[in-house]
Amino acid sequence: MMRRFSFAVVVATALWLQQTVETGGKTSVVPSFWSNVTAEFPFLVGLTTGEKDDETNRQTLICSGTLISSTFVLSSAYCTSSLMTTVKSNLDGSSLIAYWKTPRNSVKYHRTISVHPHPLYNKVTRISDLSLVKLKKPFKHVEHFVGLSPRTLKSDVELNCVIVGIGAPHERGYKVPVRVKYGRTACRIPKSNPSLEFVIGYTWADFLCAETIGPGVTRLPCDRSDPLLCSSGRHQYGIFSYGYDGTDASLATIECGDSAVQGRLLFVNRHAGWISDTMTKEGDDDGSWQFGKNGRTTTRHRHTTQPRSTTNSTQAAVPHVTSTARPVRPEIDYPYLVYLEGRFDEPVCGGTLITPWHVLTTAYCTTRMTEIVVTVTAHHRQHANARLVYIHPDFDSYTLTADISIVVLREPLNVIRYAQLPDIISDPINDNSTTKALNCVVVARRWMTPYYITVNVMYGLKACRESFDSEIQTTVNKTWREFICGMPNQELRNDTGDPLICNGFQYGIISHAYRTKMQASETGSIDHQVRFLIVDYHREWIYGVIAADNQIDTNDGSPYAFPRLLISLVLPLLTIVLQLLSQLR
Repeated sequence: MMRRFSFAVVVATALWLQQTVETGGKTSVVPSFWSNVTAEFPFLVGLTTGEKDDETNRQTLICSGTLISSTFVLSSAYCTSSLMTTVKSNLDGSSLIAYWKTPRNSVKYHRTISVHPHPLYNKVTRISDLSLVKLKKPFKHVEHFVGLSPRTLKSDVELNCVIVGIGAPHERGYKVPVRVKYGRTACRIPKSNPSLEFVIGYTWADFLCAETIGPGVTRLPCDRSDPLLCSSGRHQYGIFSYGYDGTDASLATIECGDSAVQGRLLFVNRHAGWISDTMTKEGDDDGSWQFGKNGRTTTRHRHTTQPRSTTNSTQAAVPHVTSTARPVRPEIDYPYLVYLEGRFDEPVCGGTLITPWHVLTTAYCTTRMTEIVVTVTAHHRQHANARLVYIHPDFDSYTLTADISIVVLREPLNVIRYAQLPDIISDPINDNSTTKALNCVVVARRWMTPYYITVNVMYGLKACRESFDSEIQTTVNKTWREFICGMPNQELRNDTGDPLICNGFQYGIISHAYRTKMQASETGSIDHQVRFLIVDYHREWIYGVIAADNQIDTNDGSPYAFPRLLISLVLPLLTIVLQLLSQLR
């Protein structure tokens, strides 16, 4: 199994190709054992820095790309950023070199003038692993550019496609048949790596999952941003982002052409809007950008059709959900529920296990607790001590923005299922809009007392009822984007840290409540508005914490314990040395 979040770059075995390489007017010929893949896919290009390995005299790193217009190349942010870090100057991308292989197997080179990574690209999770590279001038005689499909996919879809790559200038191109799946369960996930399961479960909507098919599979380079072509090669659906061993097999099995390796490819269709906007802003000189068809170079029309959303992540509002009707069964329905206790005079808070080692709760709780003990609410009541507590760096104890915290455990708490965190809101919505009320539940269990409370939630600037305190209301107006509002409920006001569960997913965490202007007409009781912190709003921080905490680990998935072991070995040795020194005196 490869180390968690360690995505190795595996360079393909070079098989020589007879082609003429033109460099500064000179030509050279290398032998060939393969038909010219680039003749079949004339929009393939390569990106490099021109740097060469001292021993092999070959390019140390290349990225595949596709021409989507005469001057724009589509590639991955991970690969292009890796290229630019190898160049000591001109980190804007102007030092990169693009190359294209003609039908007669000659290689043409052009400089690039800029690289535009997707603004939401995350190196740890590879979300939005996409970049656009602008060429200084077009390659001549390109028959056609790649088309990007407007097709959206439903969950559990399977397609037969190919992954293609241009190869280094002196190498052959390659084409590998793959079976592509899309959906929450599309990727194989090894059971021994719960953190990988968490990240894949949280980012599934942005990726396609591919496995090689057929006998004698060609080894496929990882991390080269190779395009995924479907519809008989007419449309590009994805870009190879990274691969990992999908089984619990040998650590040596890491080549992406191996059938055991699961490839994750960025779903390009979901980002067509950003591609179109970036090309418009940067100036697509010939206007040949095509969406939804394989465009010829003579076409001058730009199609700006936006793809329909495939998941809730691109919706402006909280999606419609329904509450669970059956009685609460913590061991089956919510095995990940925990509660946190400190000293006798400190608060007791709710939380959820998102991996065996990580508990999600509020910063308001953990900043007021010491010597934290985490207990599973299920009947077996297993518990573990906290080893480390992460507080969100933007947490404000006054406004309660970024009210989120992750507790790292000393020992794992193994349950049958961990909390799943969906995409809810990614794009800002109109400040005056409010979604309709939705049915969810807040569930917790403390000291053997079960809580299972149905709650209606709303999202938007006007979703929460007005506070009787003008200062509090000002804060609510400024921070509304981070919170879902629960309909006033007396039972929830003190349940800080408990999860908001909708259709089996954790949408939020109870953060706080405030007194509203409303008052029950009959009873005269005080009305309180409950606010749930939106977990999705801070997903990048959650990813980063789990990734950082698991960068160094042991084979069983536990945090690395080397410092403690080192101390236990060094102290006896130090004692012996001191004794010997005293005898020499």
